[in-house]
Amino acid sequence: TLRPGIGDGLVVRKSDTAVERFTFQATVLPPGSISYPKDRSTIRSERIAIHDQVNGVTLERLEESLRTVYGPQIYRDYNSAQFVYTYPTPEILDLSRRKNLPLWSAEQGQLLLGEQYGYWIEITQNDSGKAFNGQLTVFLKEDLGKLETELRAR
Repeated sequence: TLRPGIGDGLVVRKSDTAVERFTFQATVLPPGSISYPKDRSTIRSERIAIHDQVNGVTLERLEESLRTVYGPQIYRDYNSAQFVYTYPTPEILDLSRRKNLPLWSAEQGQLLLGEQYGYWIEITQNDSGKAFNGQLTVFLKEDLGKLETELRAR
């Protein structure tokens, strides 16, 4: 885990064009809604975000980014991680279809717990079903409860 010196973290952005962007962000904040960090010297979450209106964003592409950025050890931890929560739930998907509320099913995500870290994947589709935005967050296992509670309450 990186330890920040001055400030709260690190942000790296790469943009080939306005419609293709890659962002890596490391922060002392836990994932999810903003809360005050108890320890400002430890990075609690690192997020890879991709926006691509040309090729789209898939789970496989986010996983490949994880493998490239973190290497084989963290990728193996991710691959062997246990599913904790997946959304939207089947009930929300059904309700979304019946009430014609496509935004309820636009965000698709998974929360996983590995031996070393927790992982949060989220892909957002537009109203035509294409995914142009996605993120994969690696976070400290101790922050799983907070994030799971927030995601289930959405």
